[in-house]
Amino acid sequence: MKFTWILVVLMIVVLSLSACGGQTPATELPDAAGDTATEQVTYPAPQALENPTAEVIASGAYPAPGAGEEISWDEAKTMILNGEINRVMQAHTMVVTLFTKDGRVLVTIEPNIDDVLTVVEECGDVCKDTTVVTE
Repeated sequence: MKFTWILVVLMIVVLSLSACGGQTPATELPDAAGDTATEQVTYPAPQALENPTAEVIASGAYPAPGAGEEISWDEAKTMILNGEINRVMQAHTMVVTLFTKDGRVLVTIEPNIDDVLTVVEECGDVCKDTTVVTE
């Protein structure tokens, strides 16, 4: 019985390791005849920039924390309570990045950690669809 368990565990380990072979991602593409062929996809290497501009930072899928037009905490609270914000991102540094419904990115500093969470909670139904991201 003990030998059987050892054999089962050994088989699971071998199968797990064989499934994790470091392969390059591949995409299945049909050719003209309708057969699928595997095409290797090479992703570009990340580039480090010494002093990226706000425009370069904001060109990614998500702007870096702190990238955007700076506004006061009171302005940010008003915009949240008015339902003008659809996404809020809070960093440990108390930098809060706000994504407006019209596509702007705004940045403010909250007076205390988690103050933005309190404001979104106080907002009630107006903010029920607001996404909150914390670091």
